[in-house]
Amino acid sequence: MSVSNLLLELLNATLCKRSLNEKVFEGAKEADWQRCYDMALQQNVLAMTFPAMSSLPKELRPSFHVVVEVDGLRSKRCRAVAV
Repeated sequence: MSVSNLLLELLNATLCKRSLNEKVFEGAKEADWQRCYDMALQQNVLAMTFPAMSSLPKELRPSFHVVVEVDGLRSKRCRAVAV
C-alpha cells in the first residue's frame, strides 16, 4: 500500500471535484491512514483531504479517531480565517 497514492487520490478528487477511485483505498490499514494523515499535515493539505475522505464508503474510511482529528483541524482553520 502506497501512502502517497492515498494522499494523492484524496487531493486529486477534491481539487478536480471528481469521484474517488475506491480501489486505491482497498486494503488500507490504520497505520496507512495515520501515515497519510501525518503526510497531509506536514504538507499543509490536511483540510483538503476531508471532503474526499468523507465520501468514501464506510468500510474504506479511516477510523473515527482520524476523521474527527481531520474535521477538528479543518474547523479551527475555518474559524481562524473568519475572525
